[in-house]
Amino acid sequence: LVSFLGVPLAVGDEVLGALFACNRFAHDFTPDQVLLLSAFADHAAAVLHSARVLAESAAARARAEEAYGELERHLAATQIVGGIHEELTAAVVSGATLIDLVATVSDRLGRRVRAVDETGLPLDAGADARAGLPRRRPLTDAIRESRASGHAVAVVDGERRWLVVAILGADRVLGAMVADDEDAVPDDVARPTLERAAQVAALVSFKRDAVSAIRAERRARVLGAVLDGSAEAAVLSTEVVH
Repeated sequence: LVSFLGVPLAVGDEVLGALFACNRFAHDFTPDQVLLLSAFADHAAAVLHSARVLAESAAARARAEEAYGELERHLAATQIVGGIHEELTAAVVSGATLIDLVATVSDRLGRRVRAVDETGLPLDAGADARAGLPRRRPLTDAIRESRASGHAVAVVDGERRWLVVAILGADRVLGAMVADDEDAVPDDVARPTLERAAQVAALVSFKRDAVSAIRAERRARVLGAVLDGSAEAAVLSTEVVH
């Protein structure tokens, strides 16, 4: 190549590249040829700029659609979790036990969910009570980790996986919920559901402790009345029965 004519591919102040016309022999390019190549360059620059703008627009639209889809999934998961939480709260008001709550969560998540105490022992005692649970050491470690973080913790024991969330009292661990980590429902539904269920289970425990404290106080009052020979002993005995 012996002779060259180059013009910029420019859009405004931005140079996208250059357009060249070349010969294998000596040649003096005329002003008309320069103008013609410049016109081609302007057209090519406009096409390149338009293509880039369209590509950026398509990418932005794809990101927006992805973000919108993620928002929709998040809202759907939030509604599901909120509905389960309302169901659990209503169950507590109607007098449900911890075992009842676990059964409800298990049914709604489509996973096996168990309740254990702070040492990892299942509350639904039986001959094979520990069947289907992780070993005690990784389970108690997960309960401690969940207590520290306040969130569900994944446990891997062999080829099986579980989600563990601690049931927290004011100053101690009341127990934990252990759910099989399966794909029955998305993880962004299973985790918050278990975490909310653990909070509701703590309320059940508080309610049970409060009722026990009231009964103990009434029994103490009855015993005191009996020992004192008070006439209100019969009335207090009736209160304890109720």
